[in-house]
Amino acid sequence: MAYVRPMCPGYPLFFRTVVGIGVFATVLSSCVDRPTTDAAARATPTDTTWTGEMRMTAGDTSIRICGTGHVYHLTGPAMDTIVQRYTGARMRTGQRMKLWVSGHFGTVERNGLVDSVLHATKFQHLDASLRCDPVPEARVSGDWKLDDVDPHRPRDIHVHLYTNGTARMITDLRNGQSPFEEDGSWGVDGEGAVQVNWPLRAQTMSLQWEPGILIGTDRRPGMRVTLHRVGPADPMAGVFGRTARWLAASATALGKPTSPESIVAATRLDTLFATPEAQHILRAQALDTLQPGVQEAAVRLDAVRTAHDLLLLMRIASRH
Repeated sequence: MAYVRPMCPGYPLFFRTVVGIGVFATVLSSCVDRPTTDAAARATPTDTTWTGEMRMTAGDTSIRICGTGHVYHLTGPAMDTIVQRYTGARMRTGQRMKLWVSGHFGTVERNGLVDSVLHATKFQHLDASLRCDPVPEARVSGDWKLDDVDPHRPRDIHVHLYTNGTARMITDLRNGQSPFEEDGSWGVDGEGAVQVNWPLRAQTMSLQWEPGILIGTDRRPGMRVTLHRVGPADPMAGVFGRTARWLAASATALGKPTSPESIVAATRLDTLFATPEAQHILRAQALDTLQPGVQEAAVRLDAVRTAHDLLLLMRIASRH
């Protein structure tokens, strides 16, 4: 009986193959809602440059590949140099450092366990001050509602975390005005923390994920937040949804059948309104929607190229 254990982000993934008389069964135990991937264990025939976060503990040296979050044991002829550089820069046990290395994927067997590894053949660079960008995970995606604990200032705050790594926060102060909206990005870092970045305020929310709940890691009085998952992330939430439905209806009426769901932030308006006549009609509709301030709106419309550009103007109009 043999065990094959490909690595996955943060947790081991076990495959057990049992062969009997006329029977072949494969039993799979997944790693805490993380989907399996054949690519994670597929061997690469030639050396490639890989970038990831490496760490050394008492019993293991591993690397978490940037961009995917997949974790592999680290081995190979370049390990002497890697270990020397790592120990020279390490400030604490298990510290993560960003590593650039040439190598290829493979497997190694120890005591009946077959683990997927990154076989490092050439050391390139190590930087203890750098980390990989957080990677979005499907299990964390969703519509997360802030638990409001201030009875004097009631508010509804929803944070939509989308599987593509974008985020949208919608804040309703319950004062009769249109909600505030803010765009950001998110992902899970090497320590398993959910990092949500809001560039307009230069702020990053650091949250710990548990099934159905996100808990802020800032434990200072009045600073800790808790969010509960109330459903899937809604791409049509807020002003973007209204803008996408309007663009889709207008494009369809002008002979370009379009669904709101097919419109994303990067969608170019000239792909929906290709003719000068269609663009003139869209402009007239936009000016009517963006009043008051037609002259200022006209100047801003001249710079609009994508659905996201138009979204920003629509948000300003909704606040007016």
